Amino acid sequence: MRKQFTIVCLLFLMCFAVSCTEQDLPLSETVDMNDNDSTSKDSIDIDDNTSKETEDGSSNQDKEVPYMFMLDGKLYVDTGEVETSLKCGVMDYNFTKVIHDDQIPSSDGEANFKSESNGVQIGRRENRMTAFVDGVWRIFAYNENNLDGVSMTVKDATDSKLTVIFDNQLRKEFIFGEWMQIEQYDEKNCEWIPLDEICEYAAFNEIGFILQAAKETEQEVKFDWLYGKLKPGKYRIIKEVIDSGEPGDFDKYWLIAEFTIE
Repeated sequence: MRKQFTIVCLLFLMCFAVSCTEQDLPLSETVDMNDNDSTSKDSIDIDDNTSKETEDGSSNQDKEVPYMFMLDGKLYVDTGEVETSLKCGVMDYNFTKVIHDDQIPSSDGEANFKSESNGVQIGRRENRMTAFVDGVWRIFAYNENNLDGVSMTVKDATDSKLTVIFDNQLRKEFIFGEWMQIEQYDEKNCEWIPLDEICEYAAFNEIGFILQAAKETEQEVKFDWLYGKLKPGKYRIIKEVIDSGEPGDFDKYWLIAEFTIE
């Protein structure tokens, strides 16, 4: 009888120990010993098109597609900025087809909006164009601040120089140079205006610097030789970043960072 009682006690203690061990595991580490399914949970297919609700309760599928058009295989996207300077009526490029406003243009000459100008004019920068839409000249840009994983900020800005910080979170290198452009915000007209250059024959050294993978890279930018000393106000600097592939094959991106001169 005593021997049987001892065996029962031992079995009870073993079960209690197993139960306590499992409860001490975090929920994410608790193992279902009865799950005989050999399929890994990491291999489950997820439908990327599933609608997700945002904080305001709206669906991500309800998000409106911005105004866009395509020229020379480049997709230009509405920046939300306008240009107030007077324009002539001659377009540099004309649209050939207007598609639905919830579609993304995929062929040259396509636009997903109706334009009073039925075309675009070359903008103030290489990657920008303007179109007359909804009664204003809207500014469109190609590859502007859309290099996912790479960003640029400004620190230590003075009236004659500043330091830009490139944050490259990708596992690949890029190239940047000395070229830069500075624009000032016009509070009256609510638009960005390129600064006038004081140097008649402005030229930048053709030097390529490496933007290292998964690192931050700093560059000091002296601009007083080109623009003089800046007055107090709101400014932004534009820098080019090149994603190079095979010789002669590269993509250029434009990064923008704002700063203030007190």
